Amino acid sequence: MDGIHEPERFQWNAGSVVITLAFAILRSFIRDRPTLFMAVCAPAIFFALFALFYQHLDSPQGFHFSIAIVGNSGRDADAFKESLMRRNDERLKIICFNTRDDLNAAPNPAVDAFIYICDDFTRQKPVVEIVSISPLPGMSNALRVLVLSAAAEAIAVKNSEVTIHDRTIQGRLLRSSASAIPVLFVLFAMAALVSRGLADEEMGVVDRMCSLGVSRRRQTAARIAALSIIGFVQMLITLFVATMLFNIIPLAPLWIAMAMMLGAIAIATFMVTLAGLCRSRARFATIAPVATLVLGALGGGIVPLELLPPSFSWLSNWVFTGWTTIACARAMDGGAAMTQILLLIAINCVMLFIASTLSWRTTS
Repeated sequence: MDGIHEPERFQWNAGSVVITLAFAILRSFIRDRPTLFMAVCAPAIFFALFALFYQHLDSPQGFHFSIAIVGNSGRDADAFKESLMRRNDERLKIICFNTRDDLNAAPNPAVDAFIYICDDFTRQKPVVEIVSISPLPGMSNALRVLVLSAAAEAIAVKNSEVTIHDRTIQGRLLRSSASAIPVLFVLFAMAALVSRGLADEEMGVVDRMCSLGVSRRRQTAARIAALSIIGFVQMLITLFVATMLFNIIPLAPLWIAMAMMLGAIAIATFMVTLAGLCRSRARFATIAPVATLVLGALGGGIVPLELLPPSFSWLSNWVFTGWTTIACARAMDGGAAMTQILLLIAINCVMLFIASTLSWRTTS
């Protein structure tokens, strides 16, 4: 009889063990406040942020289109331009230039498209060239509708009588993405590599190196150097692909190289510093992905900075991922974002000091 009831007693004990362990794990999870916050509150916070972003796009304060109209004066051309100008509203801003020289002399107007009125534009020969910088899909078609409706109103011509030459060039969103998306994926790569380093420390690798005379600070400096090189190469590969496939050529290559290198160092030192503050691989594995998404979003890696609500894009001016994206985007256009470069240098010095002080200490 004892042999018959033994399996049942064993199953009951096994079930009790599972339940007891499950409750113990839950209690440990609840006591770990940072992990609890990241696991429970972070999804709700991210949903709220994206919901606010989509609401912003649908609101009158959302994305605004700017169009530059360029063309010589003439009765029919003036009537056509006036018809286009009447379409100005809170979402559409139209700027007029009489000649291309006037446009070139303007202080770099940030526009999304150009409408060039040909020199011999008349009611009998309405010829227009559209150049779309393509901030959003469907821009060229929207411009065609705008031109055709304005021509029909101003000079009473049919759609088939209007000649439209259109072309698309790579716009500021694509150039910005070529800088922002690599920053996001460098964050992910650095998080994975730092987590691997924490695993090595738990296995005693760091202690064995210390026993050989290599201090923790030197090991931390070596890790940061290696991570920075890896991140820099990641960014260079993405820039190479952007140049070869999409003809995105940086006009200031030295400045963009400096911005990418400083950005890679900032990401590496941040991840090493975060590892030192977390003090355990388990906590780092919970916090690092959320920190990566937040910093990546503020750097424009998820949604371009140009499309973010003003309050969010303003925050990008206060984080190193935003500084990296802005500095790279300026270098794409041939400029030098000295403010962002200096901020990256300063934050790198601060985080390098903190990381070397904390080293990589774990408790579990």
